Amino acid sequence: MKHLIVLSVVVVGCFATAQLHVERTRYRPINPFRFDSFPSSSRVPTSGDIVKAVASPNVLDDHQIRLMLDAHIVCLTELKGTKQRLMDTNAVIEQFKEEVREDILRLHTQLAAIITNVDLEDVKIQLNANSQLLANTVINLQELEDKLEVTKQHTSDVLTRYQNEMNATVEKLEEKQRETADNVTDAHYGIASLTTELDAVKQQSNDTYNYVEELKTGWTATDFAVADLMRDLNVAREEALASNVRIEELASTLNARTSPSSIGEMPGSCADLRQIGHVKSGLHLVMGEKGVESVYCDFTLEEKDKWIGYTDVKTAPVYFSVQRTSRFNKTNVPIPFDLAKSAIGNAMNLTSGVFTAPKTGTYFFIFNGLAEFDTTSNVIPYLAVGLFLNKSGNRIALALTEEAHTIKDQYRGQRVPLALQTTIQLQEGDQVWLEIFGESGTVSLFDNKNNHSAFTGWLMEEEMSL
Repeated sequence: MKHLIVLSVVVVGCFATAQLHVERTRYRPINPFRFDSFPSSSRVPTSGDIVKAVASPNVLDDHQIRLMLDAHIVCLTELKGTKQRLMDTNAVIEQFKEEVREDILRLHTQLAAIITNVDLEDVKIQLNANSQLLANTVINLQELEDKLEVTKQHTSDVLTRYQNEMNATVEKLEEKQRETADNVTDAHYGIASLTTELDAVKQQSNDTYNYVEELKTGWTATDFAVADLMRDLNVAREEALASNVRIEELASTLNARTSPSSIGEMPGSCADLRQIGHVKSGLHLVMGEKGVESVYCDFTLEEKDKWIGYTDVKTAPVYFSVQRTSRFNKTNVPIPFDLAKSAIGNAMNLTSGVFTAPKTGTYFFIFNGLAEFDTTSNVIPYLAVGLFLNKSGNRIALALTEEAHTIKDQYRGQRVPLALQTTIQLQEGDQVWLEIFGESGTVSLFDNKNNHSAFTGWLMEEEMSL
């Protein structure tokens, strides 16, 4: 049916093509020799006109007939091409039908094989097993339901017992609350009595304070009187010393006048003094290596000089003692301090932790601290604190502590003391400080309000220049 429709379409197309050819030639010039035979109408000739033209050759001229024949030849050519394409399409369709037929046969074969391989007895056995399993499951569910009922009853009994115990506890608590209210009332009476006694004590304390203030006033007057006496005593002492010096000078003058001997130069020892006539033991001025110096001469003994130098002589004291109040774990920086117990000489900076020597001389430093190991460890953690001079890396003293198998509980880590001390010669302007220069990562310098860390130093001997 489809092929007939295609063929009909092609035939109609051929007639349309023929009419198109005729339409294209309508405005061409007419053969002058057949002018009388050209139709007066300008319409496109139909198949009926063609038949009439064949039957009556005088109706159409030769040119129109030739055009129509050419159109039909073209149409026939297209019909042949269409026929060939239809035959090719039929061949493809037949091949496709054959392939579909083979696929259907193959599917039938596979289905028959599957039906043959199915064992109905096995299916029945499996269904029976499933039925038995289902029956067992129903039985287990019934048993579980019974157990749940028993558990529910037991839980109800337990809840009832707990409810009874709770009611009894509530009654006891109410009784205790009533007793507590009575005790609070008694306590209020007691507090009122204590308040009265406290007021009396306050009054007595005020009286005592007033008496102490009066005593302080009397002590102040006494201190002024003592200060005046001390001042008078010091004046008298200075006058006595001046008198002694004057007496010594007069004695020396007298001895010099009574002993005409001379050594020709300023005396440089007790022997020289003895030679020029000095016989009274005491302090004398002699020429030393750098200038005039004091020397003690005891002329009752052998000729020995006791030079009066500068040992333990200072123009002003220098000392300090500082402490920390919190833990510290920063490395390679000076350790700052929070509290100064003493600081004479204005040499210790609490904020920076650096001591600057105000005088040239010999200084003594001591440090005590407490290291805390913050973790439980099977290795050997350590903490190293050094005393440094003028630049980091120039360590002059070391405090090192290390502890194997440290232990830390929920409150604190294991703590171990560490300390250092040293004596060193410093120039004026030298700087000294403490710093943590080595630690295992879980150690800190522990401290709190008990002030475990203390840094102390003082000037032992000042170097005097003439």
